[in-house]
Amino acid sequence: MQRDNLMLAAAVVGAVVFLALSLTFLYLLSPYADASNNLQLLSIGLNFVTSVLLIGIYGVLAIRQGSQNELQEGQQKLMEASHEPILQVLDVDSYDQFLWPKIRNIGNGPMKDMGVKLHFYVEDESITVDSDGDPLTHSADSDAVDLPVGEAAEIGSLSPGQIGKLAAAVRTPRLGEESEGRLGHLMNDFDERDIEEVVYQIEIYYDHLMRTKGTGHHFLKLRKVEVQRHLDVDPMIQHGEEYTQPELFDIAPNFREPGTYYDEV
Repeated sequence: MQRDNLMLAAAVVGAVVFLALSLTFLYLLSPYADASNNLQLLSIGLNFVTSVLLIGIYGVLAIRQGSQNELQEGQQKLMEASHEPILQVLDVDSYDQFLWPKIRNIGNGPMKDMGVKLHFYVEDESITVDSDGDPLTHSADSDAVDLPVGEAAEIGSLSPGQIGKLAAAVRTPRLGEESEGRLGHLMNDFDERDIEEVVYQIEIYYDHLMRTKGTGHHFLKLRKVEVQRHLDVDPMIQHGEEYTQPELFDIAPNFREPGTYYDEV
């Protein structure tokens, strides 16, 4: 506001000074000018001052509009931050064909409609396989919901500060087929192609309340596992080893560096 007033005052003073100098200059050039000419010069000068003042006012309004837009953008970012969930994976367990990650929401907003995907990459043959996604639900071993042992609920959401041990029955595509099945079927396909080792990455996705960001995708570290026939989720998680060659992120199109990413809206 103070900056706007200073700019407006400077525009007025500049216009008046310029008018006075212009009239003096024109009068010196025409020392025998009559009163009607002086009035004409004065009219021209007043029109000029009015134009300068209007330009100054429009400039101040434009600056104020820009400041208002910046303020609105800042307020929107603060609002988004107040609704943003932050996913923290505490542990990844498994049972049979179920993936069982323990997750905490350390952000300010809830996450909902949670699910998990598995991404595979075979280095020697540049083969990529990606599951379509399976929903995560709360299990009985969850701090977020009180359930009898052995039961599960279709919740798939975590409020700020909540911890949940979520379960997903993982299904993966078959090589060269459109059908899906248990992970063991995909491992059989790898084995039939004499593939000895595969690198995989776990992705946890979720929705939220933010309006300027799409679905959140949280990628874990790369791991590798030896291919065995009928290898299911549980042995893959238990026997998988961390893969520490970062150049693979530049080669495998379905892998991303560990962290959280959002779809564009």
